[in-house]
Amino acid sequence: MLETMKDRHIDLLLMGWKGNTSTPGRVFGNVVDTIIRQAACGVVLVKLSESQTFNRWLIPMAGGPNAQQALNHLPALLTLGTASSVRICQVYSTHPSLEDSAELHQTVKKWANDLKTVVVARPLWNSSVADAITQLAQREQCDVIMLGASREGLLQQVLRGNVPEAIARDSDCTVILVRGAIT
Repeated sequence: MLETMKDRHIDLLLMGWKGNTSTPGRVFGNVVDTIIRQAACGVVLVKLSESQTFNRWLIPMAGGPNAQQALNHLPALLTLGTASSVRICQVYSTHPSLEDSAELHQTVKKWANDLKTVVVARPLWNSSVADAITQLAQREQCDVIMLGASREGLLQQVLRGNVPEAIARDSDCTVILVRGAIT
């Protein structure tokens, strides 16, 4: 796959993903871990839910470049739904002040103008990022959680736990993981 992507100058790879792995030492599975680590192009992994509706979107914002890549794919993906709304969230370890959540609110304002749909800010506080996101998705009956891949190395993710894998495992909705091109 890697050789074909290079030979054909592929700029985006879209792959299905089961949401977990039983392979020891792997975060997503043997093939997916290799693709995420080595593919030069952008990668989008999708774990589909049974309902396959795409109206209520939850986008966690962590500030990294892959979270921005996820937002950049959002306009095209919103066409999958019939009456789309977007929640952009950020998880804090304690209750955020207005100053702490200023970037979140600025991002929401920008995307509300660009997307021409309902976009709301959801500041969250919890010691577990994955728990906060899956609880919000369940509470607000989100159809899709779309997030940027972590910039941490695979070893760090194995040791500390992998937020996207935990969200995919603990969520009943579709989960889309985005990793931008490696430059």
